[in-house]
Amino acid sequence: MPRAENGGLPGYPLSLNCNSTDALPAAWLNRLLASESSWRRLVRAKCDGVGVPGNLSCHSCPAPCDRIEFTTSFSSLVSCFACVGRKWGQDAIEDLYGTFPDPLVMAGQRLERSCQSSLGRAARELFALRLAEGVRFQEGLFRGTTPANTDCQNADLRGRIARKRGLLERLIRRRCSTAVLQSSTSWGNTTDSAVA
Repeated sequence: MPRAENGGLPGYPLSLNCNSTDALPAAWLNRLLASESSWRRLVRAKCDGVGVPGNLSCHSCPAPCDRIEFTTSFSSLVSCFACVGRKWGQDAIEDLYGTFPDPLVMAGQRLERSCQSSLGRAARELFALRLAEGVRFQEGLFRGTTPANTDCQNADLRGRIARKRGLLERLIRRRCSTAVLQSSTSWGNTTDSAVA
């Protein structure tokens, strides 16, 4: 949605806060709510026999979602995940596209829009891979197949994150010259700062 607003497309006026999930068009919001519902069903199916989240060392939801108390309910744990996921998404979009009410409109700037799109792709793919690898290593700790001293948040035991980062860095360097980045509000105004 921010990309559509950046492109000056009809139906995406500057008054629309594309960084907020509350401003999502109904079809997109329904997709988000459907994903959250599917998480809820999955958690119910897989976690009923565990008892309560506290039995899995899940004790508190991080800020700004810390008002959600979930130690006794897996349904509330999913609400915590949804809240944190929305916050992470909003923060990433603000990094990429600027903070409302100062959206960047680049209707006729093909190079700038290509760069912005590449930054978005890099952020999305790296986040997804880091999360997948972190979950994989954590599950390995449970099974005893991952070394006990592994930092699952930052580990890259198979080098997949480094390889993906290298590919995406080359993409950004191709699409985001320093001159192009100086026209944007995201991730610094030089190519080196964008890939850092």
